[in-house]
Amino acid sequence: MKTIYQENIVNTVEHKNKNLISKTTLLNRDLEITATMIVDIYSFQIQEAFWETLKVDSGSMTFLRPGIHKSKLLEGEMGYIAGKKKLNDLLKLPEGEILKYLFGQCINGLIQSETYVYQERGFRTKEEYNAYWDLAEENGCRMYSRPDKMDLKWMDYVPPLMRKINLFNRMKNYRVYEKNKEFCVMTGSFSDSFHEINVDIIFSQSSGNIVTANIEFCRAPGKACFENAIHSNKLLGENMYQVEKKQVVSLFGGAEGCYHLTEMILDMTNLIKR
Repeated sequence: MKTIYQENIVNTVEHKNKNLISKTTLLNRDLEITATMIVDIYSFQIQEAFWETLKVDSGSMTFLRPGIHKSKLLEGEMGYIAGKKKLNDLLKLPEGEILKYLFGQCINGLIQSETYVYQERGFRTKEEYNAYWDLAEENGCRMYSRPDKMDLKWMDYVPPLMRKINLFNRMKNYRVYEKNKEFCVMTGSFSDSFHEINVDIIFSQSSGNIVTANIEFCRAPGKACFENAIHSNKLLGENMYQVEKKQVVSLFGGAEGCYHLTEMILDMTNLIKR
């Protein structure tokens, strides 16, 4: 098979003094760009947000200016769940769409890294932190809506080593192959400190119709997470070139789905439309 396209998105969160530094890099053949968000470790208030455009080869992205640029729009906001709404303000900028995505990935990483700074965030015990997420995510995804009695609590599932500097890592890779003149294969891999998910899709080059799809959960905190493989059939007959965000969220999100799987499918369908 011939490789048509490949893209990598990497997020890391590090602890430095009284701050957390979340950095997301997107790298493909045409673009290399990094967004950095620095938050106070206690409040998660954004102290600084900036991006650096390292490479732009595509004529369609000439609006991305080389060099380092600060975003005053995000300073003082929350690098947490509520702060995601503020990311829409970035859409006022020419490069708003990609900045919203990159800084959104930064916030996702900060939320996950909270696991290792829960005491600084005001939670006295691991049990208190578990209870917070049990309530916050009640029916939020398949794991919380269909808990198994053998599932470990979140703080018992995560790697026990209390991390000091590097708190969280997430790597996503997407590839498009030309299987033959008629079909393309698109693969997605999602691997972070707590999860591992793989998605494979075969679709018609000409029509975009999906003929084969496979979802595989290799590492996840709950038994119900692995059941998300049943969603593979929902893609059959859909069009890779036309599927919309609301449709993807409806198919793969909610109480019966998975945030991370939804994110992957959105990444894949958005990439193929470029």
